[in-house]
Parts: sequence; structure tokens; C-alpha cells
Amino acid sequence: MPAAISKRAPDPKTARVDPDTSNDSGVWAVGQVDQEVMAYAVHDAKSVLGALIVNVDWLRGALENHPVPGADEALVDVGICCRRLDGLLREALRSASGRPVGDGVNAIQVSRLAHKVAGDMRRKAEAHHVTLDVIEGQDATVMGEQSALERVLVNLVDNAIRFSRFGGRVVISYGVEAASVVMTVADEGPGVPVELREQVFEAFQTLEGEAGRPGEHTGLGLAFCRKVVRQHGGDVRLTNRPVAGALVSVSLPISR
Repeated sequence: MPAAISKRAPDPKTARVDPDTSNDSGVWAVGQVDQEVMAYAVHDAKSVLGALIVNVDWLRGALENHPVPGADEALVDVGICCRRLDGLLREALRSASGRPVGDGVNAIQVSRLAHKVAGDMRRKAEAHHVTLDVIEGQDATVMGEQSALERVLVNLVDNAIRFSRFGGRVVISYGVEAASVVMTVADEGPGVPVELREQVFEAFQTLEGEAGRPGEHTGLGLAFCRKVVRQHGGDVRLTNRPVAGALVSVSLPISR
């Protein structure tokens, strides 16, 4: 990963960040239009659309011949992506209307969360010639919003796939440390320079030379992840693996 970072600043005439708020109905709550939340939702919608394009392209080629091994699995992935996109757009509309955003706080089993996201992201990993695995540790339950925490893990896995080397491996793992659940996402990419490890969590920060078309990456993914995790009483930390690649750790308080 290149040792430079650029700032994609929003228009100062229209952009603002409201203070985080919460209520008994959920972690997220807004009293008026929150442009930052809207930007996060649009960012994630772009990621979902990218996954849809991968599956549609695969289906187009596969359907040229019969039988079509894997077509059913691809169609399932398309359905998952469509549901995610629908949820993101609904969240954006709720934010714009001023109603609470989110699906309410519930008990979430970390093992199920990890395996669900791995299943949803596996075809995208395959399209990038990357292996996606889950390493199981001690399981636990956290209290939070299912959709928000899924989006956090999807963002982290998406980044890991994008920065992994050809033929590399992305690993989701989880375990318990003291009173916290710790989920990690590790890749085999170039890693992140020490001096940039905090800057990448700021909104609209992008790494110069980041793979993809110009303007494709908005620099919102990691900022969204940290915001949501901190609203859940936890935190996100970025380090490098001892050999090669980045390691993102998400810690959340265990539900008692």
C-alpha cells in the first residue's frame, strides 16, 4: 500500500457532521438529515453494486453453455446483494426523514456473523483470485444492530480482498480477550505504513495509487467502521501482520 494519502473533502457549503446520538430503540439515531450517514450509505451501495456486476458478468458467460455449474449459487449471491442494496437505500431514506436509523439492538452471536459475511463475500473473493476463510475461536455474544455490524465486517473484508495479492488469502477470525470479543480481518497485501494507520480512519481519506478507476474509492469505509464500532462501545485498530499484509481488529464488549 503506498505511503501517501489524499483527502477527498466534501463541499464545505453543504457538508457537516452532526454529533453522534443514541436512544433506547437502537445505536443510531438522528434528529435531522445527517449528510455523513448518507455518504456512508452511498459508499456501501457502491460496493454492493460492484458485487452485483461481478455476479452478472459471471452469469452472462456461464449461460452461454449448458449445463451451467454454479449458476444457482451465483443467483443466490445476486439475491443477497439486492437485499443489501435495498437495506442501504432504506437506511438512507430513514436518515433523510429524521427517523431512527437501524434495526434495533439485539443479541448477536459472533460466529454466525463471521460465517454469514464470509458466505456473502466468497464469490467476490474468488473473482479476485483470493481465498476467504474463517478461523474459529471462542464464541460469544454482543449486543448491537445486526445490519450495522454486518456492514462493518463486509467493509473490512472488501478492503482485504481488494488489497490482497493475486492468489492470496483473507482470514476472518474471532475470539475472546478479557471482557471483549475480538474479530480480526487479515490480508496478504502490502500493509499500511505506520504514519498512515490513524489517518485512514478519517472520512474522505484515500490512499494514493489505490487500485481501481479514478474516483472509485471515497475513503469512507474505515471511517464508517470505526464510527459504528465506537457507537457499540468498542473500537477498531489497524496494524500489519508480522510477515506481510494488514490486520484490522474489531473489539466489542461481551453481552452479559
